[in-house]
Amino acid sequence: MRWSKILFLTLWSLISAGEIHSKEITLFSHFIDSSPSITGERILLKQNFTPASTFKYWIALFLIEKNLVYPSFQKISSEKHIPHSPRALNLREAMLYSSNSFFLSFLEDEPKRYEELQDFLMRIGFVSEVYKKPFLNRKNLFLSPSIKTSPESQHNFLVSFLKDEGRSRGVSSKTFQFWKESAFWSECDSQNSILYGKTGSLGGAFWFLGFLEKKQKFWERWTKDLPKEYSVITVLQTGEGSSREGAIRSFYRIAGCENEIENVLKRISE
Repeated sequence: MRWSKILFLTLWSLISAGEIHSKEITLFSHFIDSSPSITGERILLKQNFTPASTFKYWIALFLIEKNLVYPSFQKISSEKHIPHSPRALNLREAMLYSSNSFFLSFLEDEPKRYEELQDFLMRIGFVSEVYKKPFLNRKNLFLSPSIKTSPESQHNFLVSFLKDEGRSRGVSSKTFQFWKESAFWSECDSQNSILYGKTGSLGGAFWFLGFLEKKQKFWERWTKDLPKEYSVITVLQTGEGSSREGAIRSFYRIAGCENEIENVLKRISE
């Protein structure tokens, strides 16, 4: 409970200081009380945007479940925004650098996987059953109307998914663990936590959708069988002055992990 209070006080201090951008909305949930604390422009809360590359969370989960990627798997990427490309990327690096070619190549090389991905998205509940197949835009997957989502929906879906680590959606513990590790961003010593997340930017929307996992002592993990303690933070920036870096900075400040920001920004540029 103390950890949750510290994070909430950090969030409240940012609001009081007026440091949150006027075109930004943030949502914070801890599993002790999963109803989100919401700050910023509430008018954005229920507005639908493209999830942009945060959608790669669920493409990655699909690829892992299909055994198309595994811990030692690598794929060459030549995208200009990726430092030192062309280079071989594993799944974690493809998530961190947000490689489009890494993910889309699996679908383009075997078009029937679009339909399999559609079935998967409906099974886990990311896409409503009101959509009739085919509902994914093969020319620009990330602009598919069916996957547009609001900050509220993005946040609540991730909270729900983490509550039982995907089990109610048919996700095995092994698949979940690999998926989680692929979303690793950094340690956060000040909160005794590990940070996971995914950025996304498209159509003027800049996201950071992520979560913190409280570290457990070795003896607690094996003797008390305690559930994982997660907190979920969703950041959306839009309008003039918004940026990927701005969304990252907001996420780390709200998480209480300001000391990690500069090292993280340096790492993702290398």
